[in-house]
This record gives sequence, structure tokens and C-alpha cells, in this order.
Amino acid sequence: MKHWLLSVIVLFVSGCATTAEPDIAQQLADLMVGDFASLPADRNQFVDRRRRLSALGEGHWVYLQLNSGSDRVLYRQRLLQLVAQSDGSILQRTYSLQHEADKRDLIEDSERLGTLVFDDLEPAMAEGCDMVWRAANASPAGASPTSMRFRGVVSPDRCVIQSKRRNQPLAIGAETLLGVSAIWQAERGFDLQGNALWGSAPGEFNKLRRTTQ
Repeated sequence: MKHWLLSVIVLFVSGCATTAEPDIAQQLADLMVGDFASLPADRNQFVDRRRRLSALGEGHWVYLQLNSGSDRVLYRQRLLQLVAQSDGSILQRTYSLQHEADKRDLIEDSERLGTLVFDDLEPAMAEGCDMVWRAANASPAGASPTSMRFRGVVSPDRCVIQSKRRNQPLAIGAETLLGVSAIWQAERGFDLQGNALWGSAPGEFNKLRRTTQ
């Protein structure tokens, strides 16, 4: 009888182990994947497409390609590394491609995406400008609270760059809200005294609706 009970317990524990919840960074990466597009009435039209990648280092990896205009000209390519942190947040490190002219428009080319290695990459963000994600507890205006899953923030207190165009240091703030049906994005620039120089008004977001999973 004792042996039978022990066998049942072992099977139960084994079953629980094989159905463990994915880590928080994996959940974020899974939700990121898909195609997003500007609303038809938006003046600037963008298509934001994201695909999972085999790991190029720790954490979970996503390839992002942004195309603009009616002819969908390639606007930006980035690789996102999502790493769960001990405080429950997810750190997003962002990379661009070295020698990008040889690696353009990879979104529909899974074979070339599969050949990328870490040495093909270089950091795309200045120190202090990595986005930090957490489970969302608020939604932008017009969004169902239950539709929001994650909120990513770049703090202007930590992200300071030297603007070549303005010839002055700028503090950069960014916020991204990711949900089941859409992604909301905002970016703002400030001088070092905290005066807003450009970007979205507080509480204002650019919405891209999800078009495919």
C-alpha cells in the first residue's frame, strides 16, 4: 500500500513539473510576437512585425522589423533580449545588426534569421536606456483593463544621450503598453531641467492594432 501511494505521489509531482508556468520573460516574448499596424486614420503609417528567435544568449529573443508608408519601406530592425530579473521585472536589451546592408528585411526570411549569431549584433541603446517591463496594472484611455498585460518604461532619470541635431544632452523617456489586441507607444525628450522638448503629451499614446498573432 505504501509503495502504491508513493508511486501516485511521484506521478503527481512529475505531472506538475511538466506543466509549470512559463517564466515572465517568456510570457512577454510570446505576447510580443505578431504583426501590428497603425490605425487607418493615422497620418504616419507603420507596420510593426515581431518574430521569435532561437536564443542568442540568456533569456528570450525577439526580432522586430518596422516598415513605414504605403509602400512599406524598411524603417528599423532590432533584436530584443528579454531577461527576467529577481524583482519580477523583465529587462529588455536592444540590439541593432552590424553590417546591416547585408541583413536587411529579414522578417519573411526565417532561414537568414536562423543564421544570426550574437557577434552579428551591437547595442542599439545608450547605457541606462534599456526598457524595463512589468506586469501591467493600468490601461490607456479607450482600452479594456483586462486587455493590458505588460508595461515597459525607459526612465528619463536614467536615459541621457547627446543629441547631435540639437547639440545638447537630452533625457529620453519612453513607455510601451502591450496587450492582446494592440500595442501603445509613447516617447518623449526633455532637457536636463525637465522641460519637454518633443514627443507625446502625458497620457497620449500611438496605438498599433494587432493584425496577426
